[in-house]
Amino acid sequence: MSKIEIIIDKEHNGTDVSLSGLSVNSTNALIEILSALRNIAVHEGKPDIKIGLVEGSACAVLEGESETIEDIHASIMKVVRNDPTRDNFYVDNLQAIKEQINDRGFEVKVRYLNNGNDTSLRDAFNVPFRKKRIRYNIENNFNIEFFHGKLQSNGGDNPNFHIISDFDKYVISCTERQAQIVSQFLYKEFRFSAWAKMGPNNKMQYQYCDIYESNGRDFFNEFKRFFSELSRLDGTEAIKKIHYKLKEFYSNNEFAEARKFIRIFLNDTVEVSALMAILIISKRFKNHPDLEELLIKVEELIVSKTKKPVY
Repeated sequence: MSKIEIIIDKEHNGTDVSLSGLSVNSTNALIEILSALRNIAVHEGKPDIKIGLVEGSACAVLEGESETIEDIHASIMKVVRNDPTRDNFYVDNLQAIKEQINDRGFEVKVRYLNNGNDTSLRDAFNVPFRKKRIRYNIENNFNIEFFHGKLQSNGGDNPNFHIISDFDKYVISCTERQAQIVSQFLYKEFRFSAWAKMGPNNKMQYQYCDIYESNGRDFFNEFKRFFSELSRLDGTEAIKKIHYKLKEFYSNNEFAEARKFIRIFLNDTVEVSALMAILIISKRFKNHPDLEELLIKVEELIVSKTKKPVY
């Protein structure tokens, strides 16, 4: 058996980390790291892959037969080297791991153990991970992207703002009000989502959707992971996933959180079936102050697409 280990040795303040006394900071990091490793395991679909924690330590591990882990290691290194054949799914999940081990100030080891050889991968998580951009034969289906970048400028006659993310520059269209909201991050890094579609000359165009910079729940990684998984589903499976996510919010009386989730679907490229699913499960809460205005917009979007009343 071979394995890849991610070990949190010390907190940001230099104290040792162990499973017997995890801080909230290290607990949240381990949850996100394990989730990313689980996504990779599911993506590979090999029955020999196992995910877990090493007993007594804050060590997340992905292990399996040597050939399987060698393939996963090879996919990781393609991302690290920006290989043109790299898998964007790996980019997303490795970026999630990278944010946890770098942004939280931990002392961390990342090890690849194969056939008795112990190779450190820690430096691999200090390089920028860049998604492979496919700029041809792209249909304008619903596509939401999540950015962690530095705001360079904003404004203009046609409101927009410019960011740098992983050394790439992006122009994000927005309203005047949205430009005012993001202006507080001028020359700072922040996290947000934007709808993406193919424009003229096979050039991607981005429209601002929402920002994720509160000190509470980590919506950025939560939604980024959700929509990455959703993009691989079709038909009823995709509708079910949306349904159960909203059901989870409503069961926990998380109406403000549900509003933030629904906002991502307010785009004319979203299929009517997905919008109807949102309205149906939200019907009991259509007059809730956190949801009323937004659900009216969902209904209006359906009417504009179908030219028929919803009810």
